[in-house]
Parts: sequence; C-alpha cells; structure tokens
Amino acid sequence: MQRIIPALAAVALISPVLAKADDVHFPPRKPGLWEMTMKAGPATITNKQCVDHATDAALMMRGFAAIKKMGGTMSITGGGGEYQVKSVATVQGHTISTTETVKFIGDTAITSKGHTHVAPPFPGMENSSDSDASNDSKWIGPCPPDLQPGQAVINGRTVDLMKAEPANH
Repeated sequence: MQRIIPALAAVALISPVLAKADDVHFPPRKPGLWEMTMKAGPATITNKQCVDHATDAALMMRGFAAIKKMGGTMSITGGGGEYQVKSVATVQGHTISTTETVKFIGDTAITSKGHTHVAPPFPGMENSSDSDASNDSKWIGPCPPDLQPGQAVINGRTVDLMKAEPANH
C-alpha cells in the first residue's frame, strides 16, 4: 500500500501529460529532451523524457486513460499558462483525491504543486492520509541520438513510455 500513494501522486503530477479533460487543452511540450523532478513526501524522482508533438499527445491520452481505467475522474480548468487539475479515483476501497496547480512558463518549463487526500487511510498509513507533491519540468535541448521520442531515462534505465517497458536498444 505504501507504494500506491506515491505512484498515484506521480500520475497526478505528470498531468502535463494528461491533458484532454473537460475539453481544456494544455499547451504541447516543446519537442526535445525534458527533465522532470517529482517530489512526493520524502521521495524525489528525477527522469528525462524525449518527446515530439505526436508522442506528447499520445502520452496525454494514455495518462488520462490510466485514471479512467481505475474508475477515476479528472477535471481540468483554467487556460493560458495556469491550470487547476482535480482527480478522484478509488483503489481497494480507498478514495484518493488530488488537486494541483500546473503552470507553464513559456515553452521551456512547467511547474506543478498538488495535494493528495486518501479516505479512509490505508492500514498502517493513518498518519499519512494527506500529502503534498511537486513537479518541476524543464526543456534541456534536443534529444540525444540514443533516445527516441516516447522514451525516458528513469533510474539509469531507458524505458519506452508508450509501452511502459524497457526499450530495445
């Protein structure tokens, strides 16, 4: 259970990749290499993603579908450079609600800050039913030759985000 909350917080905080709810559209990310640093509680995860417009749009749809598959809902409001995202999903009888603010800073940076609430708390996690998380993403430059759009480097491993499994190269 302790892995579910950070995982859902990470899903919520990649919402720049989850864009088509309530017919509100986030600006597309600039093609190239993006570095994302996600902080949820004491954990910090940094990864690099290579995107182009096609894979960015596909990742948006895939992320939104993952929340829907869990029976969840998502609403995105706002416009311009600032959006509010709310999602609710039920996992093993526990309702997980997230709210976050996502800000686009030009076309080379995205920040988000969010809050997650779990009711009732998972057994053994009664003191952590509420948590805050953040995500800072920045465009680094063109993708390196060994990283294709849709791939990411996570913990030193290349992962195909479109297949959610290690890439073959």
